Amino acid sequence: MILLSFIYTFSKRSHRLLFIFQNALNLSIAFLIFMRECSFSITLVNLFGIHLVLDEVSRYFILLTALVFMGVSFRGVNDRNLTFLLSVTMFSLNLLFLSYDLFNLYVMIELVSLLTFLLIVHGKKISQYWAALKYIILGTFGMNLYLVGVAIVYRFNYSLSVQDVKDVPLIASSLMIVGIMIRSGVFLFSMWLPQAHAEAETVVSAVLSGVVVKTGVYALLRIIPVSNRENIVSHFGAISAVLGVVFAFLSDDYKKILSYSTLSQVGIILSSFKTAPLYSLAHGIFKSWLFLLKDDLPTRKVKEIKKLDFTSWLFLILASLSISGLPGTSGYVKGQVIEHVPLISKILLEIAFVGTCASFAKFLFMKVGGAESKKIYHHIFLLTVSTILGVLFFNEKYIFSSILIFLIGISVHLIAHGKCKLKKIVLEDLEVSLPILVILTVVISWLMYLQR
Repeated sequence: MILLSFIYTFSKRSHRLLFIFQNALNLSIAFLIFMRECSFSITLVNLFGIHLVLDEVSRYFILLTALVFMGVSFRGVNDRNLTFLLSVTMFSLNLLFLSYDLFNLYVMIELVSLLTFLLIVHGKKISQYWAALKYIILGTFGMNLYLVGVAIVYRFNYSLSVQDVKDVPLIASSLMIVGIMIRSGVFLFSMWLPQAHAEAETVVSAVLSGVVVKTGVYALLRIIPVSNRENIVSHFGAISAVLGVVFAFLSDDYKKILSYSTLSQVGIILSSFKTAPLYSLAHGIFKSWLFLLKDDLPTRKVKEIKKLDFTSWLFLILASLSISGLPGTSGYVKGQVIEHVPLISKILLEIAFVGTCASFAKFLFMKVGGAESKKIYHHIFLLTVSTILGVLFFNEKYIFSSILIFLIGISVHLIAHGKCKLKKIVLEDLEVSLPILVILTVVISWLMYLQR
């Protein structure tokens, strides 16, 4: 994969075909690993104790990476430099999703963050530079907190193993968990993320929201079960699911709707650690699909879209039904999430599901024109994957609830849409985000102290 990535620097005409070939190879390997349930645990003692693990959690995230990048390659990337950056990001994510020691998790998350910075600023717009700057500053702030926690772990145990997190002072686990939550896309912790996702180019936004945001989720899935802090993070996740979808519902900018929805969906993922890998896979499929559909729209302002051609409208509706969780779509796996959360979180998640349906119901009522000839290979691929996931994880007991939630969401849209507007969000400003992160660090530490 690394060798193929550097070929893009020299190829002038065939880099798109090479990118498709590389992603097809990566998807073949990921699919083989997933179907055969391959696993290993390797400790590279002579290389500072780096621990690599391939297990059920890793398999889901590696498959997610392969599917999203395959969809992006079908959509096509014209710029060689962007193709190179995407390729390097892909195999960096694969290595991250195999990491199982505290310091290697830090190194790989920071590497992906640096690559993400370069991806965001690739369009060379002022808004992209500012969004990327906030991304790198606040993300680095979070990972520095994490690194201090890792140092405390090493001071007490002389080990960087994830398994040793359970035998550390409270301040160490607090710093590590808060640091990763800042990177994960949890509401309030990550209010700087929507602008980065919204300002980046279309293919970059699809990769950021579909896969890169899951880097923090993966690290939390490794650390929190060992530290016995699942309840605190899962409750924060349920609250994040509701607050994120409120902002998505009030937004009129297409990419901002998707970006705030990502904060909500990450909250749903973290509300149940048992189903987090599966729902991460489902979310990556329908959210990257929705971002790739942005280029088929005449404008980002939803209210200004007077009419859509039939092809664009059809795929937009199918993707919206997928994120709404109707039967036969990848979002249908949300029913399994509900089964593994306590009553309070279940109520919050049901509200978030209704809000999600209401946020995307507006696309159902758009005017439709004639069909236009355009590239739809990536739409067909992601539609196929979404349908396969919906069929594989189909359960008849969720049919009624999913349809009912969808109908309630449409009703909420018809009643409340357009009555409230969201203009500028001060929570996204750098000078506001930093104090909030400090306050939340103290709150999380206090809650962990009470739990102990």
